[in-house]
Amino acid sequence: MTAPHQSTTDTQADLTMDRAAGLPTSGSRSLPEPAPVSKHNLYVLIGCTILATLMVIFGPEIYTLLYANNPFGF
Repeated sequence: MTAPHQSTTDTQADLTMDRAAGLPTSGSRSLPEPAPVSKHNLYVLIGCTILATLMVIFGPEIYTLLYANNPFGF
C-alpha cells in the first residue's frame, strides 16, 4: 500500500532540506575520526588482495596441473 501524496503528519515547515535528506539538525552526534591504519595491516591487506587475485586468475591452471601430475595420490 502506498502512502498518500500529502501526508497529514508532516507540514511544509517540517520538510526542510536537512529533514528530507534524513539528517537531523539538532542533537546530532558528529562522525568519529577514522583510526589510522598501521603499515603492517596495510601490507597484509595488499598481500591478501594480490593472493586472492592470483588464485582467481591462475586457479584453473593450477588445478589442471595438479590433476595431471597427481602428486598426492588423490
